Amino acid sequence: MFIDSHKVIDKVRNIVDNPIYIALGGFRMGGIMHQETPYLIKGFHVTSTLPTVGTGKCPTPKKPANFHRKYSPKITIHFVIYEIQEYISQLKSRNISTIEELHSPIVFFQNDHAMELKNICSKLLTKELYPGYLNLIQEQTRLLSDQEPKETRSLLELYRLYMEALYLFRLGKMVPNLHRLNDYFGFEAVSDLMERTNFHGEQFYYENIMEIIQDIDELKNELNSSCRYSKLPDKSDDIDGLLDTYLKNSRKKYRHETKINYTPG
Repeated sequence: MFIDSHKVIDKVRNIVDNPIYIALGGFRMGGIMHQETPYLIKGFHVTSTLPTVGTGKCPTPKKPANFHRKYSPKITIHFVIYEIQEYISQLKSRNISTIEELHSPIVFFQNDHAMELKNICSKLLTKELYPGYLNLIQEQTRLLSDQEPKETRSLLELYRLYMEALYLFRLGKMVPNLHRLNDYFGFEAVSDLMERTNFHGEQFYYENIMEIIQDIDELKNELNSSCRYSKLPDKSDDIDGLLDTYLKNSRKKYRHETKINYTPG
């Protein structure tokens, strides 16, 4: 089963005018999924004038269309397409989830304007993201501590957050997908858990819990030193101004345009 990118683009065009970027988000972007995990389609669009009401976030269709070559009634597809002002506001607040979406391994559509924003947002990859990662890791750790039995997806998400942060501070690149991250880190427990989750669903018995505890302890110990000795800049002083200019130019660009050319990204 695979998703039809042309139908995704058509559906977004029916929801908003002038989409700029459409990509896969959520757990499927991270590679943490089983057969019935919903698809989350994320992205942003631009209007020629400032939005007057709401946050710029479009409503989620209650009954999404079938975007698969082979129909499965158990699959759901959700759309969250932000107006560009809201999207840039999230980027300026260093929202890690939003920055991750710009590095999604599956992009359904992007135009030159999206590529311009991606180039600007490369300046967001600084040590300023460290506190954000710590907050996400702490929230995920609390979530796991409240779960009994533990959910495999929650455990893999904790692995992913640690690994994504370490990869960023070591190599200067953001990679949100757990499959690709584990190609670098090579944790056997992650490979085993992902295989069991993808093919057997959420519930199974894992025999070697101590291996997981040791992995998480290793990642935790490495994170602080990786940030401290990272070659990433401490911060980017000009990024907010660049984003404001980008927003202003976006309004001008689409002021007299109602349609753009749509091709899969």
